[in-house]
Order: sequence, then structure tokens, then C-alpha cells
Amino acid sequence: MSFQEKSAYVMVIALFLGGGHYFYEVLSQSVGLNGMISLVIPGLIKLTFMLVIVSVIGHIIIAGLIVSQLTEYMFRILLYRTTL
Repeated sequence: MSFQEKSAYVMVIALFLGGGHYFYEVLSQSVGLNGMISLVIPGLIKLTFMLVIVSVIGHIIIAGLIVSQLTEYMFRILLYRTTL
């Protein structure tokens, strides 16, 4: 898989995690207050930070995986060249 595909998967996971957490937070406030919820701005701020943190960590992980794959690929090229 290319880096773009892995990046898209990381962003989908981040959106599901952040969106699910935000939905649960708003739903629990709504149930607790009989349908009236307070300001959701703090929840949106948490959602934003969660998206940023999960996406940065995910991209660091997939970049590390790609570097190890490139290192293995470069080693194979070097090994091939030395056998010629």
C-alpha cells in the first residue's frame, strides 16, 4: 500500500475515534439534562485535539514502517548490485 492509502486509513480511524467520542459526550449530556445540552465548544476543542494527536501519531507510525520497507528494498538493491 502507498503512503497516501495508509494516510487515508489513519484519518478514517482518527475521525471515527474523535467523532464517536464527541457523539457519546453530546448524547450523555443530552440524556442527563432531559434533551437540553450546554455549550459544546469544549467538546469540539477536545475533538480537534484528539484528531490532531491521533493523526500525528498514526502518520509517525506509518512513516516509520515505510522507512523500514525502503531500507529493506535498498538493501536488496545493494545486494543485487554486489552479486553482478
